[in-house]
Amino acid sequence: MKLKVNDILALGVFLTLLIPAVINHSGIIQKITVFGVEPVLESDSVSWWDGSKQKQFESNLMKESIARTYFIRLRNQYQYSLFNKINAQDIYEYNGLHFRFYSYTFNEEQNFVGEETVKKKVEDLSILRDLIGDSIPIITVITPYKAHYYADKLPEKHKTNSKETNYHYYKKALLQHDFPVLDFDDYFLKNRSVTPAIFGNGGIHWSHYAMAVAMDSIVNYVSDANHINYDSFHFDTVIPPKINVDDLDIALMRNLLKKPKDENLRDIVVTPIKGEKRMKAVIVSDSYCFSILSSGVAKNIFTKDTDFLYYFNSIYNGQLVNGVIDIEKVKADLKDADCVIIISDIVNLEKFGYGFIERMNEELQRNK
Repeated sequence: MKLKVNDILALGVFLTLLIPAVINHSGIIQKITVFGVEPVLESDSVSWWDGSKQKQFESNLMKESIARTYFIRLRNQYQYSLFNKINAQDIYEYNGLHFRFYSYTFNEEQNFVGEETVKKKVEDLSILRDLIGDSIPIITVITPYKAHYYADKLPEKHKTNSKETNYHYYKKALLQHDFPVLDFDDYFLKNRSVTPAIFGNGGIHWSHYAMAVAMDSIVNYVSDANHINYDSFHFDTVIPPKINVDDLDIALMRNLLKKPKDENLRDIVVTPIKGEKRMKAVIVSDSYCFSILSSGVAKNIFTKDTDFLYYFNSIYNGQLVNGVIDIEKVKADLKDADCVIIISDIVNLEKFGYGFIERMNEELQRNK
């Protein structure tokens, strides 16, 4: 008995509906990573009455869907290839380079906190220096800024022509108060490199190569300041065998079918150099710390109990394990640290120190 056209169409629709179930439960196809963060509905704020409970159930179901990860990438690739649309928040592409801006017209003048705020913050840092003693250098590390490095590739709306910026005022105030500033934004503008690249075309943070150059300089600076030959490292550059997430982070957040690549990127192979001792540091950092940790550089120069105080909200240890900040440990570490390092990119200078300076002043003054 011959099947009718309607029967064939119905069977086709039915089999099509079965595709996600087959993909999700057969184990034939592996789930692929979807980068980025989706909104999470907290269980105590949802209700059946307004539909939020149903949305939460759907969200939890979708998180486990293998098929969905492919459909997301298929949709994103289709919209990017045909309409040049990027389905990722705050990510923009200009001349083949990806940037992250917090608004469509963002430039540095928009997040300038003002000269008085800068002065007050640096004065607070001076108080902290008095509390822990002049023998422990407090070093500010300014990381390279992609919008400065590739300013010629950006439209005028993202360029900053004024000195009314956090970068200008913080650097000036820190130097006036005799705080060392290791400005790698300025360094890499004067020492450009195509291969190895300072930034990946699809990255927002410094490349592993640029980070290694910076960390080598930091170790040398602290060694000279403290007259101690600390453990250090040598590094060689190699062509990366696979995608390095740190170097192509914002391109990966586009979640396209086609994987990003950058032929000018290089990975590093780290060789430890034995010195007189390991450096114990109190490090307060933004997300530029991740390449220091993931590359193996941190474990070759810092003591095992050196933590990275991530935005002073949590900690990452040398094994990239995330944890809760122990204020008592931070206070104890400040007493016998070889240095304090504050790492900030230029945009994050608006929250310089991330609350670390004020909290430590409060804690240490209380215990005087």
